[in-house]
Amino acid sequence: MWSKSAGFFKMPIFPEDEQKTHRAEILYWGSVLLFIFPLILISFNLLFGTDAENSINWVLGLIALLQILIRWMLWRGFVNESALILLTVGWVAMTEISRHVAGVRDVAIIGYVLILLASGYLLGWRATILFTVTSIAAIWRLAYLETTGFIVPSLGKPERIALDLGVSCHLLHHQYPNQIP
Repeated sequence: MWSKSAGFFKMPIFPEDEQKTHRAEILYWGSVLLFIFPLILISFNLLFGTDAENSINWVLGLIALLQILIRWMLWRGFVNESALILLTVGWVAMTEISRHVAGVRDVAIIGYVLILLASGYLLGWRATILFTVTSIAAIWRLAYLETTGFIVPSLGKPERIALDLGVSCHLLHHQYPNQIP
């Protein structure tokens, strides 16, 4: 039993397909980060967050729990499918977080950039076009909802915004360590 669960934490390797192994490696480390960082952000929200920031803790918890499914899918060889699920759920989460906290001014909007980069690298140009178009539409929808008063942004403390941006930059650097100095 323990040997099977210990294998769950090892990186999947596909000897017959080097490119698939490389994409799985990126997803593996991305999954590790997307398990740890949401838990850290939940902690910061509980300690220092506004009511609006605390209202999205369930989304962050869902992202962390999703990594169990992603890890299982990677081990089963569903690399493209796990990438699509992870990016789609991440996109929905970034949109939901922005809608609940600071609208178009929310740091979560930067998550779209990470998703666009990852989609291009992991799934190709068609996925990038899809995520680009939906991201632009979501930003305009958020702007419309703010303009009409359906959502009222809650701007956070500057040091909290700096922390969130730092986490985003850290994720970007670790997702693409060889491409970004």
